[in-house]
Amino acid sequence: MTAIGAIAIRPYRLSDVRAVYEAAMESVQRVEPFMPWCYPGLTESEQRAWIEAQVTAFQTRTAFEFAIVGYAERYLGGCGLNQFDVLNRRANWGLLGSHECGPERRRDCGSTTPRFMGLGKHGPGTLRSRGCNN
Repeated sequence: MTAIGAIAIRPYRLSDVRAVYEAAMESVQRVEPFMPWCYPGLTESEQRAWIEAQVTAFQTRTAFEFAIVGYAERYLGGCGLNQFDVLNRRANWGLLGSHECGPERRRDCGSTTPRFMGLGKHGPGTLRSRGCNN
């Protein structure tokens, strides 16, 4: 786990399914136009399948998806590196975080930049280990 103040990133766990599903349902109206996986009919079992795939991908070093958590492991969003392109030495770097940090969540919320700090350490080493160090 990489922590910055009250915010930390860590690999997804199966125990995150409910929190991730609830966050997706809260965000459907805002993100569906840009992220088609987040749609009103999304089921908790689909969310579980995605998290299971991310746990496996992390273990096999094919993708690095992280939960962003705050105080008491409260789920705040996700970030990750995926879609590695070894030939062109690049990867997709994504973030989906809470847009609404009301008074009850204020201590959990920070800027986007600290959430990414620590994530980058998985990129260059991963790309080098996949033959991208030319």
